[in-house]
Amino acid sequence: MTPNTLDIRTALARIDAWCREARPVKVAVVSQLAEIDSGWGGVQTDRARLLRLVYERDSDGEEVDQTFDVSGAAASESSIWDAARHHQETFGHFDESISFALSDGRVLLLMCAARAAEN
Repeated sequence: MTPNTLDIRTALARIDAWCREARPVKVAVVSQLAEIDSGWGGVQTDRARLLRLVYERDSDGEEVDQTFDVSGAAASESSIWDAARHHQETFGHFDESISFALSDGRVLLLMCAARAAEN
């Protein structure tokens, strides 16, 4: 899967659109060595540089509420449909993702669940 580079404001605007559409978001915080945290939840932005993640942690069910300044991050987007077939089969319920590579080495990965079929 080849990610497309995004400027921060565009990335945050896409995330805001997910929120307006009430699309479920899977959050993962990853270090260079392993996944640090993950869960289902919600996202808020200030449309400029702040990204607030509120989610229920997969490992223990605790609520996590963190705000990140992504102004110096590298943002990118990708689609599961550009991935290898085995990834599509495993993660096909996520149709979009946006990631932020933070300066401290962590990556914030937001995966948006596919839109429900319209009637």
